[in-house]
Amino acid sequence: MRFDIAAKSFICEHCNSRYSLEEMNKAFPDDEDGSLWKSVVENAAQTGSVEQRWVSQSETKEAQVKIHICPACAAELLTDSETQASGTCAYCGNPVTISDRLLSADNLPSRLIPFKITREQAFGIFHEKTKRKPLMPSEFKAKCKPGLFNSVYVPFMLYDAGCSANITARCENITTWSDSDYDYTKTDTYEARRSGSMDFSGVPVDASDKIDDEGMQAVEPFDLNEITPFSLKYLSGHMAEAPTTKDEALTDTLNGRLKSASERSLLDTVWGYDRVSLSDSSVAVNSVTSEYVMFPVWTLSAKYKQRDYIYSVNGQTGKFEGKFPVDLKSAGLLFLKIALAVFGAVFIGLEVFLWLS
Repeated sequence: MRFDIAAKSFICEHCNSRYSLEEMNKAFPDDEDGSLWKSVVENAAQTGSVEQRWVSQSETKEAQVKIHICPACAAELLTDSETQASGTCAYCGNPVTISDRLLSADNLPSRLIPFKITREQAFGIFHEKTKRKPLMPSEFKAKCKPGLFNSVYVPFMLYDAGCSANITARCENITTWSDSDYDYTKTDTYEARRSGSMDFSGVPVDASDKIDDEGMQAVEPFDLNEITPFSLKYLSGHMAEAPTTKDEALTDTLNGRLKSASERSLLDTVWGYDRVSLSDSSVAVNSVTSEYVMFPVWTLSAKYKQRDYIYSVNGQTGKFEGKFPVDLKSAGLLFLKIALAVFGAVFIGLEVFLWLS
């Protein structure tokens, strides 16, 4: 069975029969009594987050998965044990080695967001971006094909937390006037202080060492209204990376995001000035709870002149992230054409001026 993104259903590769997740769960239940996910959804609706203890119940006892280990960058990717027989690393493009492994339910996420964007749609988004890059090397563009896009469920920790913040802001009102001799500028400077407490819900932090945090934040946000209880069935035809980031690094990233958001929230309450800037701040993060989830991302890895270029497309919304290489020869020719055009315009203008004078 393969999970078809466009149809949002499971498809048999042999007879083309289609089944919904409910039908699959009825035939192949993830838990013994069939009541697990009902209780998870009900509790999640009441508390706003899923406790970590629920993760251990996400599968009956243990799950058979394939482990894809990249010999080049050491990425460890998981797939279901049936549908993925071979593959390439989603991060560096090298072939991966495969082994079967039993995972306990403690190592599996509690929820995930299924893919909505297909491979063809992801490539279409990438292709539209390349149209706006006239200096992109043609040989690089030619090697980027739809088949190189890999669908990966990226591990995230989803945090709920509270913050207490204090900020000091420098505020300025600027007045200008002139007389017959001089131009004047007067700057009145003030200090504004703000304090407040706020709660944050569903703050995502990617738990993969192979993905740049800022790059993954660039494809956010994910719509958490479409998150669903985890099932290995969703891994059909896709890969899922195991969490590799240490808790200390996750906490540092979380604190950085919450600090920035808290400062912006308090700065937004300072108004009535021409210019406002942050002078000082202190932010304390407390009451942190976390949940291990997976979000869908299409990735493409391509190499150009010994440098790896990695592109990401949000598998739910289609938001794109990635930087393109520049053909220096084409850039030089373009600069030369612009310089010649400017020189020609100046020369013609000068000739016209001399002729008229």
